[in-house]
Amino acid sequence: MISRRDTVRSTATYWLAYCLVVSAIAWVSFIIVGLREDLQKSNEARNALIEQVTNMGGTPVVGPAGKEGPRGQAGTPGRDGRDGSKGSDGKAGSDGANGTDGAAGSDGKDGADGADGAPGRDGRDGVDGKDGAPGPKGDKGDPGPTCPDGYTPQEVELNTRQEGLFNQPVTAVVCVAPQTMEG
Repeated sequence: MISRRDTVRSTATYWLAYCLVVSAIAWVSFIIVGLREDLQKSNEARNALIEQVTNMGGTPVVGPAGKEGPRGQAGTPGRDGRDGSKGSDGKAGSDGANGTDGAAGSDGKDGADGADGAPGRDGRDGVDGKDGAPGPKGDKGDPGPTCPDGYTPQEVELNTRQEGLFNQPVTAVVCVAPQTMEG
């Protein structure tokens, strides 16, 4: 005879196993959806790069997408996409029959200004332009300092030897560091 304790234990084990199986199935479903979204984003990025390289006159390294597999079950509807560019105008239709003139209405009042709309999204960056031609040569700059910062210019007389003459004094400017000026 099965005791009440064994019945409760087997029921609890059944429900625990059931919850674990349902949790595992839910987890695998979330993983599959995430991988599908990652694959779709990667394919969109690849297609954009192929188009960009082709538009720039290059030949893309990535080959065309493989053959399409069998159609899967319809998924949940996605978010609305961005508006596309405006299409060309269609052909003019044929003229309709003229309607009867209505009674003239009175002039209406001007309406109040509406609230400002939300700011639009930033546009895409444009393609870098070509480098321009070099500009004209600039004006000559001011002369630089005689000595680097922290040095002091001092005139000194040097004795030199020129073409056989000895001890011809020459005046020169020497930059002296602050340490050598002390003492």
